[in-house]
Amino acid sequence: MLTGPVDVSKCTAKWNYGTNVSQLSSKIEVFIYQLDFYGNLVPGTFQFDAEIVEKGTNLSIPVSDLIFKEFSPGIQSLVFNTLEPGNFLLIINSAKDNIRISDMPYEFTVSIGM
Repeated sequence: MLTGPVDVSKCTAKWNYGTNVSQLSSKIEVFIYQLDFYGNLVPGTFQFDAEIVEKGTNLSIPVSDLIFKEFSPGIQSLVFNTLEPGNFLLIINSAKDNIRISDMPYEFTVSIGM
């Protein structure tokens, strides 16, 4: 199947373990589906950027271990560790022109312990 170029505004993200709104302090993995205008997966590695924002203060949280890697053709994984408890927003956009993917921002809560 022929595909067009990645249309960032059509791309979507899904949590590795379904819809997670609450995480224990741990590794978080999100899959980014690189889609063209028609919704077809586009193979290759598109340059995305990610930001974690504390919801209450709207301040960006530095995360030194954001790792993007190709999971399968047309799907990238974004992996990072959460160390602080709180309510956060995950924002994924194109590194080149700062356009957000379609379902951003993602809200999630991090808890320490049970």
